[in-house]
Parts: sequence; structure tokens; C-alpha cells
Amino acid sequence: MRLQGCWVSSIRPVTRTRYKHSTLRVSSKQLLMSLEALKLLVSSGSKIDRALRVAVEQAPPGKLRYVLATIAEETVGGNFAASFGQFPNVFPEAVIEILKANQATGDIEEGLKQACKYYQGMEDIRSNAARGLFIPAIGFTAFAAAFCTIFGFTLPRFKIAFQEITPIDKMPGLSQMLFAISDFFVAHVTFIILSIVLFVWGGRLLLQQRRVRRVLMKGARRVPIVGPAMRATALARLCITYSNLAKNGFKTIGILEICARVVSDPILADAITRVRNAILENVVTEVGEGFTKEGKAFPPEFLTAVSIAQNNLPKIFKKLARYYKREAEKKTDMAVRAIEPAMTVFLFVFVVIAGAGLILPITQIFNRL
Repeated sequence: MRLQGCWVSSIRPVTRTRYKHSTLRVSSKQLLMSLEALKLLVSSGSKIDRALRVAVEQAPPGKLRYVLATIAEETVGGNFAASFGQFPNVFPEAVIEILKANQATGDIEEGLKQACKYYQGMEDIRSNAARGLFIPAIGFTAFAAAFCTIFGFTLPRFKIAFQEITPIDKMPGLSQMLFAISDFFVAHVTFIILSIVLFVWGGRLLLQQRRVRRVLMKGARRVPIVGPAMRATALARLCITYSNLAKNGFKTIGILEICARVVSDPILADAITRVRNAILENVVTEVGEGFTKEGKAFPPEFLTAVSIAQNNLPKIFKKLARYYKREAEKKTDMAVRAIEPAMTVFLFVFVVIAGAGLILPITQIFNRL
């Protein structure tokens, strides 16, 4: 600083509570890029503290830089792997455990390599699921925009013009119904918006309840196209987690405990927990036998593969992970292809009904003339 003509006038500490660690979230793609860069620096011979400082400098200002800076600060005290646990919504539990296991053996480079592979696999699954939800989100947005435009702007102006020619009660029933909906929408627009916000907020809170998720999952499993896609996605998460943890030397009990928390399907999570308890209580002696007893929760090919390859579970779970990732992608594509025409038909019917409500009064007026 002196070489640059600067002098320190005062030193003021900066608090670390800028963000709440337990709820902080970071973009998955940015985080994966930072972990890949960190792995590259460590593999090139850089020490972990120096690599973290470089990663902090390269990260864009905001949450990601704060996360990396906090980890770098904790690493100075020797708590590299443990520092990741401060951000449960940023780093999956499996990543934290992989880093802890490899730090204990002194191979941080391998830990970062395995963490990146696991994170990439889970990110691929998340991206595939998000792609499946994109089309319904676009359809809902288009419907909401069309509804607000028609009932909040178009119909009120047509109603004013029609009232000068013919009374509303003399118009066709469809037109009267649409004008009544439009009047209610315009008069209570604030209430409707607040209701939608509360509905979305309440829905998110309900989805955090395990019982609610279990009921919804049971219902979703019965849907011909959506259910298989959700099941394949959950199985892919299970297999990727089991494969990576087993490869890093974790015991079966610990792996099953983490897998039960990682899978997005409460039904599968309960089944995995029962398998773990059966092994702890010596009801079964092998993992394959435990999964076989839960045959209703898992598909036949999964049970057969795990039972046959009991002596090489990491390898078979890796193969199952690739299989179910492909299955999830195929079934998601099928679901999207089925939803697209259904949404198109729904929007077409809505526009036709709204258009008919405007055309019928005009036709009636011309017939009178």
C-alpha cells in the first residue's frame, strides 16, 4: 500500500453475519465452476489456502464470494472440510462427507475431484427436472397473461361500448358470464393478487411437511407419464450418492442414512431407512437382501442388480446411476411432449370461449339491425 502511495488511517472489523448461513443459497452452475477452478489450482501444486484466495478473487461479488471467503477464513484454522457444513443449502451433505473423508487421509485433491463429479451428476439431474418444469411454467405464465389482459383490459372496454347499444341482461348467457367475471376481477384485483401470493407461500410451507410430500408423491406416482419420470429421477439421486460415498470408503450404514436424506421421494426415503434399520438390527446381513424386502418401493431391475452384485456395490450403483439418469431424461422428454399439446388445447379453448363471448353480442346487434 505504501508503494502505491496509500497509508492506513484506521482499521475497522467487518462482521461475518451478512448472510444467514443456514438459509443461504448459491447458483449451482457458478458454484460448480468455482469448485472446478479450485480443483485445478490444487492439482497444479497450489496449497489449499492459496487456491481458496484465488477462487475468492475470481468469484463475482455477492453470495458466492461470501461463501468462498468464509471457507477460506475457516481453512486457515485447519477446518477446510468442516467449513463447508456451515452452508447446508449450498453444499449437499454427501459433498461435505466426501471432503471430510479425503481430508482425513490427506488427499484434498482427490476429495475435490470426487466432490465435483458428484456435484456434476446431481446438477445434471436437477437441470433435467427443471427442464421438465419449464414448459408447464411457460404455459401457466401465458394463461395468466391472457386472463389478465382479457378480463382486466379487453372485456371492460367492450362492455362500455355494448351498454350504449343493448342492456347487459339482453346479451347471450356466455357474454353475461364473462362480463361478470371481468367485473369481479377488476373490482377485487388486489385481493386476487394477495390470494395468489398467499396460496404460493402456503403451498411451499406445506411441501416442506413430510406427510404432505408423501401424499403428493403417492398421487404423482399414479400419473402415467409424470410418475415414472419422478421415480427415475429419485433413483438416479440414490444411485449417484451411494456410488460416490461407497467409492470414498464410507460404511453402509452411513451411506444409507445420507441417501435417505438426499432422495427427493419420501416413499423411497422411508424404504431406505427401513433397510438401514434392518441391517442395524441384524434382521438382514446384506444390502441386497434389505432392498429385496422393500420390493414394493423399488423397481425389479434395481433389486435384481443389487442382489446379484452384492460384492461390488460401488460399481453396480455407478452403472445404475447412468441407467436411471438416461431413464429420467427419456421419461421427462415424454412428459414434456405429452404436456405441450394438452396446454396448447387448453389455451386454444380459453381464447375461443373469450372470443365467442365478444362475438356473440356483436352478432346479436347485427341481427337486430
